[in-house]
Amino acid sequence: MSEKEFAELVADFLRPKLAPKGVSVQTKKSLLYSLTIDEAGTVKPKTGEPIRGQDAFEQDIVIYEETSKEAYSPVIPRVVIETKLERVTTHDALTYSQKALRLKAVYPYLRYVLLIGGANNIAPRVLKHGTDFDLIFALQMTNAENLEGFITEINQELDLSRKLPAAFRADVPIKVWRRRIQWS
Repeated sequence: MSEKEFAELVADFLRPKLAPKGVSVQTKKSLLYSLTIDEAGTVKPKTGEPIRGQDAFEQDIVIYEETSKEAYSPVIPRVVIETKLERVTTHDALTYSQKALRLKAVYPYLRYVLLIGGANNIAPRVLKHGTDFDLIFALQMTNAENLEGFITEINQELDLSRKLPAAFRADVPIKVWRRRIQWS
């Protein structure tokens, strides 16, 4: 199985499970990593419709909500899932962690997930260098039956993404903020 096929398998599994939550799941969707105000005071890119290669990264899987046609961005991305098979190199961890950081500068409520298929556990180098992932999930078998535990985690990430804007606006008082590590 290729990484592309793995991403399609995961997306196909997630679509019917997440549809009742009012979100869409798409593979190979691009998201903006940069917004610039030029010397004329114009926001670039002119529209919020991301185009790969024009201040946008293509993502393996994006879980998103659609907005009104009048909005600058046609979508509100909630969760990005980067898929890797069996092995994640130090270069992969550094690169995708940087991508997560860049995307969160534009979409601060975005949750960035690294899903490692065909892996028994998460390599220490991924933990050391993947500092900007919100969730790293090792999935031993790359089939739909083994994705049940993953859907629970994705639902939590989706809920967090929807709650974060209120926290960033100070609409709700925050008393504790923690990154959770789960040993299993």
